[in-house]
Amino acid sequence: NLSIEEEKALLGALSENRDVRKKGARIDNKAATLDVANTFQRIDQELTNLYERTGAPSFALVSRGHIKDSIIPSFTSSGGASDFLLETFKLRSDEVVQLFEQWACARAIKNKKAPTITTIQGECSKLIALGLARITGKHDVEMSYVNYKAEIELKLGVRLCGWPAGIPMAAPGNIKRMADVQSLKEALSSGHCTWSTMTRAEIEEVRQELHGVSKTRKRRSDADQKRGPNKKKKRTGDAQPEDGGEEPEPEAAATAPKKRGRPKKSQKVAAMVPPSFKSAEMIENSDEEGDGDAATNDSNQLDITTGTTAL
Repeated sequence: NLSIEEEKALLGALSENRDVRKKGARIDNKAATLDVANTFQRIDQELTNLYERTGAPSFALVSRGHIKDSIIPSFTSSGGASDFLLETFKLRSDEVVQLFEQWACARAIKNKKAPTITTIQGECSKLIALGLARITGKHDVEMSYVNYKAEIELKLGVRLCGWPAGIPMAAPGNIKRMADVQSLKEALSSGHCTWSTMTRAEIEEVRQELHGVSKTRKRRSDADQKRGPNKKKKRTGDAQPEDGGEEPEPEAAATAPKKRGRPKKSQKVAAMVPPSFKSAEMIENSDEEGDGDAATNDSNQLDITTGTTAL
């Protein structure tokens, strides 16, 4: 006979043993490969039976999670679901399995390092950009966070709904708290934060919010009267002269002083020559002979220009 405490302890150990068998890691790669093969075989049978019972087509695929694993990638489908891959993605089932295996192995190597805030910010930006391109059908569209209202909502007519509360809507690279970035990543990955098309009323509301309601102009007092061409007013400087008066002479236009150019070569040479002195044209004789001969001497003047003596 066991006590109640002993029964609870045994039940807990049994439950833990079952969890280990279901979720515990296998001893080696061989055991892991056998486990995957047996489990996927049961999945194949279950999907086939499900289609027979309900008519629901389905497919499943499995791959190794590391390059050192020996698990064989496999694919199974029911109800012709493999045609969906060929018609939609233009890929055969074996090509899809190969791509899935490459993705799984690359992801395992990448996940060895703990994700940094920069990595999560990049993933958020990528999810937002992919969603915007998908809903607009434009692969070259760019997300604008600064002019979000004008460039995204008003111009494209789409809106990002479900942004986590308490986190300012900005570029993920500008969100500095790790907890906020992780919350945004979870919202984008789960589909809680997603793009949606706006209605005309919502677009008009955004337009009024940005530009405001257009104000009507005030009615003019002479709105109902006919107006002729506007007459140009004469300038005060062009006033006509009064009767009998003279017309004012036009003022000389002020001209800007010309810039002095570089002196010519001849001017430079002339400036270097010393100035020459000119002698008087007429030279008078000396007064040594006395006052009596003054009149005679006055007449005896030399003509410098002709070289003769005036008698």
